Amino acid sequence: MSTYLAALVLTVLPNIGGILVSYSVRNEIKSYYQKLKRPSWAPPTWLFGPVWTVLYILIGFASYLVLTADPSNIDLWLIPFVIYIFNLLLNWLWTPIFFSLKDMRGALHEILIVDITAVLVAIQFYRVNQFAGYLIIPYIVWLSIATALNNSILELNSKEEKEKK
Repeated sequence: MSTYLAALVLTVLPNIGGILVSYSVRNEIKSYYQKLKRPSWAPPTWLFGPVWTVLYILIGFASYLVLTADPSNIDLWLIPFVIYIFNLLLNWLWTPIFFSLKDMRGALHEILIVDITAVLVAIQFYRVNQFAGYLIIPYIVWLSIATALNNSILELNSKEEKEKK
């Protein structure tokens, strides 16, 4: 695979998963999320798509930098890349847990694991390529906001959830 093609594939890959997952819950976003009580500081709904697109590009390009730092040295990039793929799969999994299953508490527990693995990705990527590690920082910042938002939505809506049961 050419260097340019590898860069393109690895940079676009996170967005492909993000788009597929978002598409699968598009109706729930409109019907479920819009009805939830949200904190005053919650970002507007339209902002999530553009932010995730940029973040996915950053983390995808970071993965390319790690894999191409020394492609023949599998000991260098294998563990960081496996942690990255695990984190990416967990990231994609949060969306159906929150929107399709409507399990705010489960989603909160799951996103905490996403947070931890994102920090591990940043550390591991930094050890291979410092710039790649730095590219993960905006992702961690946004995940922190998403985690706080998930927690706030859970707190604001938990009384109604208990009354339904």
